[in-house]
Amino acid sequence: MDYEIQYKKGAENKVADALSRLQRGNLGQAAPQGSCLALSVVKPLWIQELQGSYDSDPQCQNTISQLILDPAAYLQYEWDSGLLKYNGKLYVGSSNGLRERLIQALHASAVRGHSGQRGCCQRIKTLFYWPTMKQDVI
Repeated sequence: MDYEIQYKKGAENKVADALSRLQRGNLGQAAPQGSCLALSVVKPLWIQELQGSYDSDPQCQNTISQLILDPAAYLQYEWDSGLLKYNGKLYVGSSNGLRERLIQALHASAVRGHSGQRGCCQRIKTLFYWPTMKQDVI
């Protein structure tokens, strides 16, 4: 099927859509020109904990500072929106005990939980990375 998009001026456009509607203020008046419409974003607690795990980890701090100066400093690492990634997986720092809590949570999970050390390690490796992961799970 072929479609043709035709522009119609305000009075001719009988059906209001998202592009032709005026933004409204609190009391129904049109929002003033140049006004700012705010957008709220929720950041999950575990993301904040992940970012906190970098705080006292010297390896993380060194890697992050190098990536801030030169994003291509390490090919495997990426610093993206406050998160350190290693080959696309979330890097978990050594501070704040998050590594141990992740192992515990994924081992005891109702979905595929209690699958042994090897299975638990495989599940963690799909999402996360840290250098001593294998030793920590075993």
